[in-house]
Amino acid sequence: MKNKCGYNKKQLQLIRYFIKEINEEIVLRISPAGEFSCNLPAYRLYLGNKKLKYQSALWEKWYRKQEFYCGDVNNRMIALLHEIGHFETFNVDEWLLRNDQVEVLLNQFYDKKISFEDLNYAYWDLTNEYKATQWAIEYYKKNKEKCDLLAQQIGYNYLIKNA
Repeated sequence: MKNKCGYNKKQLQLIRYFIKEINEEIVLRISPAGEFSCNLPAYRLYLGNKKLKYQSALWEKWYRKQEFYCGDVNNRMIALLHEIGHFETFNVDEWLLRNDQVEVLLNQFYDKKISFEDLNYAYWDLTNEYKATQWAIEYYKKNKEKCDLLAQQIGYNYLIKNA
């Protein structure tokens, strides 16, 4: 039986084991909103939907312009690794600054001063978001076989391909 994010019990166990190999303090939970996220002080990682939502094309466009671009990646694995990356690169001052910056960005978006695309690009460029993604890409490159095996076992399909 699958949960509301699309994972069955076996898939959740595989993901838990994968996460614990990286950082045994992290506790895996299902996201109530269906999006990948984390609660750093509580060491909780919230697992998002198996299927990628609307932002994949925007993220791909942004990712291709980054210095850590490395070609083909599994977008869902990067989303999972990105959240782990928040724990691995955590800096409290950067996190507090990020929260303030997110509020400013959201207000600009709601006031129609920036587009949805600009909101996402600015968000991904925030220092701690950027570092978490960079960590995720580096981990993926160094552990590609392990990451690809997990992706296959849990049904994460390759969504971004080299142009």
